[in-house]
Amino acid sequence: MAFDNNVPLAANQIAADLAAINANWEALVPLSGNLGTPSAGDLRNCFPSNYFPDYNEADQGATGNGKSAKAYIDAISTNSATLVFRHNSGAATTTYTFSTAETIPSNITVVVEKGAILAIPTGIIVSLNGKLSAGLTQVFSCIGTGKAEFSSGSVGSVHPIWWGLHGDDTTNDSVILQAAYDAAYTAVAPLILPGKTMKITTGLIFDKRVNVYGADHELTTIKKYGAIIGVKIGHAATGAGGEQRYENFNVLGASGANTLAGIEVWAGNYIVMKHIWATLHGSHGLHIRGGNIGTYIDINANSNLGDGIRIEGNTGLATVSANANTFIKPRALANGGQGFHIAQATAGYSSANNVYGLVSEQNGDWNLLVSDKQNNIEAYTEAGVNGDVALTATSERNIVKITAANALYTDAGSDNVILDISQATGSTFKIDALTQTNASENKSKLLQTEDIFSDFVVTGLLPATSVNLISNISAGHAYVTGTRVNKAATSKTYTASKDTYVDVNSAGTYTLVEVALGAAAPAVTADSIRLAKVVTDADNITGVTDLRELKISVAPAFATPDLGTPSAVVLTNATGLPVATGLAAGIFTNTGQPAFLAQADGAQTNIAHTTETTLLFPTEIFDVGANFASSIFTAPVTGKYQISFQINIAQIDFAATYTRIILSASNRTYYSYLYPIHFTADGSVSVGMSMLLDMDANDTVRVSFYQLAGTAQANLLDISHFSGVLIC
Repeated sequence: MAFDNNVPLAANQIAADLAAINANWEALVPLSGNLGTPSAGDLRNCFPSNYFPDYNEADQGATGNGKSAKAYIDAISTNSATLVFRHNSGAATTTYTFSTAETIPSNITVVVEKGAILAIPTGIIVSLNGKLSAGLTQVFSCIGTGKAEFSSGSVGSVHPIWWGLHGDDTTNDSVILQAAYDAAYTAVAPLILPGKTMKITTGLIFDKRVNVYGADHELTTIKKYGAIIGVKIGHAATGAGGEQRYENFNVLGASGANTLAGIEVWAGNYIVMKHIWATLHGSHGLHIRGGNIGTYIDINANSNLGDGIRIEGNTGLATVSANANTFIKPRALANGGQGFHIAQATAGYSSANNVYGLVSEQNGDWNLLVSDKQNNIEAYTEAGVNGDVALTATSERNIVKITAANALYTDAGSDNVILDISQATGSTFKIDALTQTNASENKSKLLQTEDIFSDFVVTGLLPATSVNLISNISAGHAYVTGTRVNKAATSKTYTASKDTYVDVNSAGTYTLVEVALGAAAPAVTADSIRLAKVVTDADNITGVTDLRELKISVAPAFATPDLGTPSAVVLTNATGLPVATGLAAGIFTNTGQPAFLAQADGAQTNIAHTTETTLLFPTEIFDVGANFASSIFTAPVTGKYQISFQINIAQIDFAATYTRIILSASNRTYYSYLYPIHFTADGSVSVGMSMLLDMDANDTVRVSFYQLAGTAQANLLDISHFSGVLIC
């Protein structure tokens, strides 16, 4: 893990601390007895300048019998010395109680042995201005408002275990985490969170210039219980907070009364956030309330009831300012609201957010919804319930580039620039609520090129026969070289005894090209499409031949092929080969569509643990296209594949920390976790998953098993299956 040079703690020290936390929960503990045993009756001077307070003193903040911390601090005065709190009571812990506030000056180093605890009752503050030497075990027991404070340079990093962190997802760690954060601020040192699940029932307030690092973003979890905001960064009233950095942890919502956001960022902050997860919250995952300048890298907001990531104006703040955030590779998956939502800012303030590499899929509303101004967005979206991209009426001057699996795009704003909306071959493209005025204002390349709409008539634009040489061309509209043309009914006069060909160009101008009766058709006028051939005799219009291109018809909001018949049809490609057969009532079959179904044979037993192992499905029930081999499916073409499995595993060791079934694809990986620690004995489980994957030609997908800890004894049953099919 790399850290910036401007972080108060040296990068190598942070890395060492994180490594120690991951390796051993109680690492870096000072060796008991390494400072010797007091030889004098006043418990000092075993080694020069080492002082050993007596735990029997009732108040370490008072002089007492001359053997308290206070007595030694006064005796040391301004000399350099070490105050050693030993674990020598013979009990499980040795407690040193400060009933009176005390300041330990900077010339005194404090050593706290493993098992020694400084007890600080409510209303008491113990300030450590010198160096603190302590391992990753409990050092303080703070009751009520009792507080331990550090000064700048006292410690290189601050650890919640010093306040007795439990990290067991059972005992409430709210007060401990908040106390550690506040102490990190006075120490001008980062807060290091261990790879544990830390239960909170009161929201954490991170409103100071403190950097917070997790030991591992998969294991370091702040788990909120109840209707609280998990972590609030900045101050709701003033917007205070300043420069802060957050890395490598997950804020997770527990089941039950979980109705508020996971992480909420208030105004006035300069944020760097990296490898952060916000999952399973009753409102938004990450909610940025406005006035922030932040860099957000690899943010994952999944399975929240509200929006995954929401950026909006300065609601409720006395001081307002604009957002200017940069997001790099954010992900929003399966949220109940919008995946990524840039909401309208307070009047007079516009956003200027840059979003690069957004992946937003399968969200309950829009995958990307923009209601604000001046944002630059590049995203991949797929399978939003309402659609992929929406720019509302308040959107303005946004630049958007989207790759979408099944795109539904709506734009009611103005002066937006849509650089590109592309999707896989054969997928559906839908445009909703886009007026001609909006299309012109938004300078959409999509509607001004031949890429999507080109050279066909939507409706009308056909001359009629007449008992004289004058006839109306009916009202209608068409797309000519990518430009939408709208025309009212137009009267034209034709020359007697001629074949007249009627063309219309992208400016909406009709051209009448005359030839002799029965002569060959002339070339279509430049920048035009052909509508009809009008035949006249000496006095009348005797016939009209419809030459309009009507292969594509556009309903109010949907571009689809118009087959023109309810009967069975065959769609063919450019070489005449059949692509699909359509039967009556909208039924289509495609016997060549890649698809497979494979079954396990029960021979894979005692599956290895602590390593990812491919699950084996040697029995092929069917394999259309022969793309499944050695339990791995290889995509023959680029497209969207529905991949599913149903895994039945027996003899999972209940001593394992967790197991996970992994759907490993070339573009991304999906996990299903099991926690055998909740079992009362070794057991069997059935796990299913079905995902719509984007796969390129020659991409692969397989199913794997991973078990952390425990014994390698899991068996894959022969009632397990693995299947897939090319959808589009």
